[in-house]
Amino acid sequence: MVFFPEEWQIPKWPSMDLEDAQRLVTVTLSGFKMASINEEYLEGPTDEFKMQGRETYWQASGKYFMFYCERFAKWRIAEISAFSKNMGGNCFAFVSDGTPGRDILNASLIKGWIEVENGQWAVRPDAGVAQVGKLIDQMAAQEEDEEDVQDSNCTTDVGDDPFKPKDDSNCPVMPHVRRAKDKVVRAAKVASKWVKRLFPKMLGAPDEEDLIPEEDGGNPLFPEEEVEEGACQPSTQDGCNFKEKFYIEKQQKADPEKRKSELVRLSKMIDVVMKPDQAQWVRARVRILRHLVSIDRKDELDQDPEL
Repeated sequence: MVFFPEEWQIPKWPSMDLEDAQRLVTVTLSGFKMASINEEYLEGPTDEFKMQGRETYWQASGKYFMFYCERFAKWRIAEISAFSKNMGGNCFAFVSDGTPGRDILNASLIKGWIEVENGQWAVRPDAGVAQVGKLIDQMAAQEEDEEDVQDSNCTTDVGDDPFKPKDDSNCPVMPHVRRAKDKVVRAAKVASKWVKRLFPKMLGAPDEEDLIPEEDGGNPLFPEEEVEEGACQPSTQDGCNFKEKFYIEKQQKADPEKRKSELVRLSKMIDVVMKPDQAQWVRARVRILRHLVSIDRKDELDQDPEL
């Protein structure tokens, strides 16, 4: 299930092998007053991600993307909700390069961008590109860090011959072979950081409550009720609408461990970009589960004070 509204027309992230993934370009920005802009952006992997003749770049947080505005010949940053409109030739954005005709991948690391502040463009002389690289650079850096840890933890019971490790040594006899094998695993972890955060369907299949409320017309089982968000009291069900009451009763019948794991799963979805009503329903379930899990914890302490 993809939580991006269909009208945004966000492309689907494809399955990629290691060789293709490691060639993707990363661009890091810095110097902007809006701190959330100062992040690393990853190149969209297919032609579906291209816009106005150039590639686009996406934040791991899944909030913003960077694109080339053909009309003004400038690189710009917008929220991903503007993807479909900008794909049609618009240049909606609140951050832009201040000089036309420059390349985002220029080795000089272009600075002097502009940023919307109080409804006006404000010049940021030191804001712009801080670093340009490739995903393989991150993979290599992570590999070096982990190899240092492995080497520092390597011990050998040498016995009588200090030049001949025994079989129970935890030092690899062929370290390069093992590291080559581990590199694939580490690379997959680096690449998956972007995929999981940009495309929430990778977080795992949603349960039936994730589909509520339905997109159009609401859900007939749960009619709309004017209830203030956060007013629901799970212990008494005061201030809860029918949908929340239904969820409370269902979770009260569930196993404590299942409630706990469900709280962990939903907590990861709070910052995922989705429609307002879907986001509100996620937050409501998290509040309910936090209450129920705290009761579970209290019961455990009552049964065993040493916990």
